[in-house]
Amino acid sequence: ELCFAYMFYGCEKLKNVPLLPSTTLAAGCYQHMFYGCKGLRRTPELPATELVQSCYRSMFALCTGLGVEAGASSRSPEPPAIRNIGAFSSSDGKLGYGSCYGVFYKCTGLSEAPEIKAGTIDDYCCSYMFYGCTGLAASPKLHATTLKKYSYSYMFYGCTGIASLGEIGALGTGGVM
Repeated sequence: ELCFAYMFYGCEKLKNVPLLPSTTLAAGCYQHMFYGCKGLRRTPELPATELVQSCYRSMFALCTGLGVEAGASSRSPEPPAIRNIGAFSSSDGKLGYGSCYGVFYKCTGLSEAPEIKAGTIDDYCCSYMFYGCTGLAASPKLHATTLKKYSYSYMFYGCTGIASLGEIGALGTGGVM
């Protein structure tokens, strides 16, 4: 547990991230790992499809450079700032208790959020996920039809740039809430 938690916390000039190829995660393993690393432009690929308690909690919070092209003031559409997150890209993905809580909190440079295809979202999983990401222009499609306590609470709070909404599975299907 917490094996890499806070490892690069506050390293504002950090630009490159290590490979994080693990597919089996421990509770809190990457929690706050890159918190406040303002120099980061892109995340590493995160291939795990089962996210356990707090494993990505606030992992990239306050990484205000995510999505901003180096040396430019405009947002960078390609390649994506948020690279493949395995648990998001599969309907079989499992998002455990608080696993993505605040993961991109106040990443103001982000202009796009990834689609989340996981069918079940556990308690607090996506709470505060994109809170204060003022650069987001649209919310992504959220496929989950089974939500638990506070699954999406404050997910897009303060995202003042959002002008269009993606489909929200639990709302359109009468899902379990």
